[in-house]
Amino acid sequence: MNKHAPLPWIVDVNDIRCNPDEQDYGTFIAEMQSSRSIGETKANAEFIVRAANCHYDLVEAVRGLLNWCDDSDDFENEPCLVNAIKAIKEAEGEG
Repeated sequence: MNKHAPLPWIVDVNDIRCNPDEQDYGTFIAEMQSSRSIGETKANAEFIVRAANCHYDLVEAVRGLLNWCDDSDDFENEPCLVNAIKAIKEAEGEG
């Protein structure tokens, strides 16, 4: 599997880019095109960027909670834990 472009990503108008610095807007990743409004298209780009930028922190946080819960039989078969395990698998491309 190929590795994605380095984080963080940014939104530049309706483009998604990585590796921004003071010199330029970074490397082009994607252009957002949509039949939706300009505002909604920009909001979608911002949503994608937020999701990408916090992905690894969220996965690590959920794994930490799962490890904590794993030490107790009180949480076995809790629907929220089943959903958390499913979400981790999907986030890592296994779901």
